[in-house]
Amino acid sequence: MGKRINSGVETFTEKTTDYRKCMFRMKQKDFHFHLKEVKAVKFKGGTKHGFIKAMICKALDDEGHYYLTEKEFNNGREADIYDASIDSVIEIESNCTPADRKKKIKDFGKSVKEVYIIDPVNWPDNYEKVYNKAKDEFCF
Repeated sequence: MGKRINSGVETFTEKTTDYRKCMFRMKQKDFHFHLKEVKAVKFKGGTKHGFIKAMICKALDDEGHYYLTEKEFNNGREADIYDASIDSVIEIESNCTPADRKKKIKDFGKSVKEVYIIDPVNWPDNYEKVYNKAKDEFCF
């Protein structure tokens, strides 16, 4: 199993859809969560934000990924989506300045393999197009 140690938090270099491995990854993050929260979509923000988040989560779910939404990390930062299958954070952020982007990557980057920051304005409004774009970008 490929893994690396970063800031004392074990992260992983391979995708997995194995339930036990994903639960282990989530527990390594010191999240406080109930099993009913796994693969459940929680919403904050506007309509487009929620739509994009729902389509990303549907694509992840269809590909067998395990994820949590609106989860707070130890440093107090809350992730829109934490994907345990690829140990990554997906942030949906409108009007994200380069400084905001750099801060988010710094905040989450110490405890996950990858941080994706997407602007919902750059995503289509069509269900099928958003779903396909989510699959292409996050389900590899």
